[in-house]
Amino acid sequence: MLFSCSKESPALLDEWVEIEPIILDEDDAKKLDGVFSGGHQLFGLDILRAEYLDDTLLYIINSKKEVQDYRFEQVSPGFPEIDFSKYSLVVGSYVFGSSGYKVVSEKFFVNEAKSKYILEVNTLAPTNTFFMVNSVGHWKAFPKLNSNYSLSLKRNYLVDEE
Repeated sequence: MLFSCSKESPALLDEWVEIEPIILDEDDAKKLDGVFSGGHQLFGLDILRAEYLDDTLLYIINSKKEVQDYRFEQVSPGFPEIDFSKYSLVVGSYVFGSSGYKVVSEKFFVNEAKSKYILEVNTLAPTNTFFMVNSVGHWKAFPKLNSNYSLSLKRNYLVDEE
């Protein structure tokens, strides 16, 4: 049996609408994995020296210029060509304060009235763990997003009670 240590999911609130990600072709997905899978390398920030354990870096990328400004191409050469007139990327890194956490699902929501996006991440907590900062790189492609909206991360820690 799984239970959540978090409050009500944004999906349960009427004003939040889930946005489905766009599936990129396999080659482009592999290139983006090369850039964003090592979350500690992003943005020239060594996430292990972050001031807070819950440090989160999330960005909406809507242009090739933003890709260049954040220097993503320097992390891994071969950044794919994305049609930013139609699509946006949500990219970043987030940290867990313990080893062994597994991301079991991610959902992306918008609230037009609040001009806000939420990336909701469900993680399964390990039963035996030790303290170690664990960073997770993230990227997903979506239909064009509004870069003026705020973006935040909602973590749900699930515990397997079997």
